[in-house]
Amino acid sequence: MLAEKMSKISVREDGTRHQGCDESSGWVWYAARALEKHLLEMQCDNKFVLDKLRILELGSGTGWLSLLLAEQGAIVTATDRTGALPLLLRNVMRNQELHPDVDEDGESTLQVDVQQLHWDKQEERIEGEWDLFVGSDVLYLQETYGPLLQTLIRHNCRLCILAWEERKPQEEATFFELARAAGFQFDSPSLQIAINPTTLKPVWCIHLTYCGNTTASAIMRPL
Repeated sequence: MLAEKMSKISVREDGTRHQGCDESSGWVWYAARALEKHLLEMQCDNKFVLDKLRILELGSGTGWLSLLLAEQGAIVTATDRTGALPLLLRNVMRNQELHPDVDEDGESTLQVDVQQLHWDKQEERIEGEWDLFVGSDVLYLQETYGPLLQTLIRHNCRLCILAWEERKPQEEATFFELARAAGFQFDSPSLQIAINPTTLKPVWCIHLTYCGNTTASAIMRPL
């Protein structure tokens, strides 16, 4: 059973629309909370250990999920588009300043590095290797599905766990078709991990493993 732990993390939310970014990045969405609980449950089930796990979060927004995972000991790279970076950086730096604890190796106990990442720019690649990629509510625009998969392949993704609240199920289904065609494997149907108590919509989760040899540029965007 998952034991509740009081988190010391707090973030500012700001739904202001900025150039190069819509207002969705300024909020902590319910799917992020559901994904955090799902990852903690996987840790309790000995699927992996978050401590020292290298994680890249896609579309980090406020940085809430990245900070929560870092609080569990993960080494996190939080990414988003240019317009979302000021709020993301502010929240990460504020939490690191408020909680300047270090571990036995002298490293910050909140190891979060903020990086710009545009999925549609094939030349944009963050240097490094990661054990796990995560993302919450990143499937709300169908035109981003291809670039998202390109980004995963470009960064040598081995495992990616995505969670999203159901909004347009027919469009969301095209993501699975694209992912399978690109060489990703996953269980079908997706796993329902929560129901948003406000909207009463299900929150789904998918575990993607990359087994193909598709190049990033070969993935077509959905029509």
